[in-house]
Amino acid sequence: MVRVLPTAIVPAPAKDGGGSYEIAIWRQDDLIPDGTARFRVADKVLPTVPGWTAG
Repeated sequence: MVRVLPTAIVPAPAKDGGGSYEIAIWRQDDLIPDGTARFRVADKVLPTVPGWTAG
């Protein structure tokens, strides 16, 4: 069974050209997805995106 958490859509700052990033997490086990996982992933992944500035 594949379980998908609701996606997190994070806006990019307008001063950086706007736009957005969508983060989705897919699980392929029988565990119930952790509702805060997408935010933890975003905290780790977004700073690695070229041109991303926190704020």
